[in-house]
Amino acid sequence: MIVPQPRSGYFVAPRKAQPPVPPMSRPVQRPVEITQWDQVLTMLDAPLR
Repeated sequence: MIVPQPRSGYFVAPRKAQPPVPPMSRPVQRPVEITQWDQVLTMLDAPLR
């Protein structure tokens, strides 16, 4: 950000410190059984509105 200084002109303000990036989670992946497969296929076949 540019900040005016009295009688000195314009200077670029120093950047504020950014918080550290949180670590990525790695949930356990497991297969899931889809019991309503016909409904899923019907929804995927439906025209977009």
